[in-house]
Amino acid sequence: MILVAEEYSELDINSFSYRYPIDITGSYPTKKNQLVNITSLTDCMEDLLDSIEAINFGLNIETDRVKELFEILSNFSDN
Repeated sequence: MILVAEEYSELDINSFSYRYPIDITGSYPTKKNQLVNITSLTDCMEDLLDSIEAINFGLNIETDRVKELFEILSNFSDN
């Protein structure tokens, strides 16, 4: 996941190239005739999404465990 961010950072240092047709000076932000391989980009983003989904799944498990522990501890303090 970090490698993807580093690659984009190298290509788009000021974060303008892929969001705006021109930069703040009126120049084209990307290299002339720069091409983006959509298939490669899609594959890369799918891998990134898989990683994010795995992290989200793990966080949901941990959140559920914390909620259960909190409920158990709340029951002890109520008694």
